[in-house]
Amino acid sequence: MKGHAALLILLMTANVSWADDAIPWPKKNASPRVSVDGEGNLIVQGDAKPTTTMVLTLNDPKVPSHEYRFVGRIKYENVVGDGYVEMWNHMPKLGAFFSKTLDPEGSMGKITGSSAWRDLEVPFYSKPGILPAKLVINVVLPGQGKVWIAPLTIQKAEPLPMGADESEETAFPWPVAGGLLSGLVGVLGTLLALFGDKPALRRPAMHVTTLLIPCSCAALLVGVLPWARENNVNVWYPLAVVGGLWLAVFATTAWLLRRKLAQDELRRMQALDATGR
Repeated sequence: MKGHAALLILLMTANVSWADDAIPWPKKNASPRVSVDGEGNLIVQGDAKPTTTMVLTLNDPKVPSHEYRFVGRIKYENVVGDGYVEMWNHMPKLGAFFSKTLDPEGSMGKITGSSAWRDLEVPFYSKPGILPAKLVINVVLPGQGKVWIAPLTIQKAEPLPMGADESEETAFPWPVAGGLLSGLVGVLGTLLALFGDKPALRRPAMHVTTLLIPCSCAALLVGVLPWARENNVNVWYPLAVVGGLWLAVFATTAWLLRRKLAQDELRRMQALDATGR
């Protein structure tokens, strides 16, 4: 009986230890602004210009739920402006979404000025069954300053208050769906003008399609720009896919419409020649 009790206590202790295990900082960091002190705390040094420093990346993280958080301790000194810790949550087939510590105070408070050690929390609320394939933690500083972060743990997040609105980080990327739907309507319209029996519609359709080409370029650019950031996240890669898709489609349909208009004009001229006008 005593042996069973000891085994139960051992298992309970092991489970608690696993849940509260701190995540070790990477032994090497690509940024020269990052170092680790003798107590295992990460140090991030600011610069004269704004910086985004990636400090931790977890592939296939074992989060306890679709509602989770990074928890730890943080201190800082002489931080110019309002900095913050951000977490990028890469969701399969949906892209990446972020949480930022930009509250005026508290565990999700922004990083500004100087502070002794205080609690740090970066939560994220996903949907049931939608779990991250990768988590990235960055420290964003607008200028000079120094930040210390103790090793972090992943825990289950406190539930959102009843009736609380979903944050835009957890919401479905409706701009992408809207761009996809509106582009589909535009394609159907141009195809109707291209192959329909109303040649008069082709010139307006060509103008609209030509206008949609730079719009698609803009969507592609907005989707690709995050890849140029230091942390190489792809928060809007669905927008990049949609923009690239419509750019190819609209450029092709504009070319086809131009050819169709040229053929219409040639037939009109041949008809005039035949009538002697």
